[in-house]
Amino acid sequence: MSDKTVQQMPPLRPEGSETSPVDPDALDGRRIAYVRATWQAQNWALNPRDRQIEENIRMLAGQQWSVRSDLLNKWVNITEFLTDEERRWRQRPVVNRLLFWFMLTHARATENPPVITFQPSTGDRHDAELAEVMDTIYKSLWQNMDMLDVVDRLFSWLIPGGIAYIKTRLDTSRGPMREWIAPTMIEGPDGPVFVPAAPFNAEGEPLIALNGGVAEPTGEAFAEPEGELDVQVLSPLEVRGQWGPNPWHKKRWHIHRSLLSREEVFDIWGVEVEPDTFGPNVEHNDELRRLLFGSGFFGAAGNDPTGGGTSTVVKDGFVTVDEFWHGPTRMFPEMEQTDSSPGGRLLTVASNKVLYDGVRPAFFKGAGPLQQFEFVRLPGRPNATSPQEMLNPLQRTYNRGYAQILEHRNLTTNPITVIDDQAGVEPEQIENKPGLIIKLMMRQGVDPIKYVQPPRLGDDVYKVQAMVRDEIQFLGNLEGTRGEPPTRDASGELVKELRFNTDRFLGPTMRRAVVSLGRVVEDWIAYLPLVWDEEKYIAWAGEDQVTRTVTVFPEMFAQGTVNVQPDIESMLPEGRGERQQRVFLMYQSGLLGDPADPATRRIFFELSKFPHMGRTHRPGGIDRVTA
Repeated sequence: MSDKTVQQMPPLRPEGSETSPVDPDALDGRRIAYVRATWQAQNWALNPRDRQIEENIRMLAGQQWSVRSDLLNKWVNITEFLTDEERRWRQRPVVNRLLFWFMLTHARATENPPVITFQPSTGDRHDAELAEVMDTIYKSLWQNMDMLDVVDRLFSWLIPGGIAYIKTRLDTSRGPMREWIAPTMIEGPDGPVFVPAAPFNAEGEPLIALNGGVAEPTGEAFAEPEGELDVQVLSPLEVRGQWGPNPWHKKRWHIHRSLLSREEVFDIWGVEVEPDTFGPNVEHNDELRRLLFGSGFFGAAGNDPTGGGTSTVVKDGFVTVDEFWHGPTRMFPEMEQTDSSPGGRLLTVASNKVLYDGVRPAFFKGAGPLQQFEFVRLPGRPNATSPQEMLNPLQRTYNRGYAQILEHRNLTTNPITVIDDQAGVEPEQIENKPGLIIKLMMRQGVDPIKYVQPPRLGDDVYKVQAMVRDEIQFLGNLEGTRGEPPTRDASGELVKELRFNTDRFLGPTMRRAVVSLGRVVEDWIAYLPLVWDEEKYIAWAGEDQVTRTVTVFPEMFAQGTVNVQPDIESMLPEGRGERQQRVFLMYQSGLLGDPADPATRRIFFELSKFPHMGRTHRPGGIDRVTA
């Protein structure tokens, strides 16, 4: 598919003194058709996957009695076909053990929050110094972009979807305002005069004039936002890539599909586009529309028809926007990567307009700033998968067992009534009302009213229910998650090892997540030269609460011989007790100096966060005594 796609790719928009990547030309129709055809070519293979993802999310939301009808091409809730009389006694319970599995798996994956750090690739001193500086800079970016919330939302999609994506984009409408001030040359009476810092207007004209040989500004400099990096979590329904076994970061192209309003399209690309999707008449895969713009299946667990049906879509129209990222290639000269050009291609199209067509904005190591996260890899599947696919049938079986038990309970508490037709009693007269008096004809040897008791429910029914529940516990890896010790006198080391064993099934997923988060940071490194193109100061508070600063120069992003690499480590804070224990071992081993030296003791108390000796004897210090 890749070679054929490249051969059919239309050329880039010409870029010159009078044209730009945003100016339309005669080949825009071919460009739109090419991107849409590239996306649609995978529909036949990915539709079953998308339906499975939707089923997983429906099951988590409690819609567990619905099935998909290929004949009707929609999800059908079987309770919709029951009469009102049947709904009075039919039991369709939802005992949602899958939701507990999802919440617990999500908690396991996010309980140890990650943070970016940089490690020197070699033992060189310059590598170590650069790693220390970049560690500070990117930790501040990590916090400013609220990556903890990003990781939380990432795993919310990764668990039921099997895969999820993080996309880094440059938002030019955000960030601190920066004035247009730059050096320039102006004409003076004796020739050109150099002005080191002159204000410029929005048209790029210097606002400076000579007054008695002194350069003075004639107006205020134009100011615009500096720009900020923005991180988006994308579902597997919104992203596609080159078909084949290549890993995601080595695929030649990626496509990100999004549904945006007209205002969003104009704010980002400055192009007015008419909506191409209205209500249910959507030329788009239904799963994406229902899951991202639907009502969320509220009330589905109670078999509410309004919550169990197809999610409704907001009535306002949306614009389907496809961003096509292609890596460097020799197919077109403009797409070759050089020292001055990142090469590749970014082609953004709507239904009837090309929003942008040009080379990639930065030197990405992959096709574009899209990174994939995977849950479980299965050989033979084009994408990763979720273990929930194997739990759904067990959950349905568990619900059916409960339905049969509850219906048997109804037969026991409200048994079938047999009435002698000659007793003169109408069925409407028989009510479960205490103290009810009924006048009837009594015949000898004949019971006028008789209740048919159902047979006793066998023990095998409960055994099967317990068996299904145990299978859900086992396949969902829920054993050992309740917090109780394995024995009455279990050691802490045993509990720790058992906890490690219960989390082992998440090990490959989390190790891959570390690598993928490192690639996300590499996308940041590629983007930052476009934002921080001049000297910039970053301030932060150290452990002693003293504000510290670091100066960022554009030269820091130049590719050279200083080698550092991004890494992800635990962000779990170290407790005071753990820190004091570590410092005590250093003090005891003599790493801080002679333990008998008073100066060494002062260092120990400072590192242990003890302001004075009194704190060592009274935990909480004078504040606790006077509280």
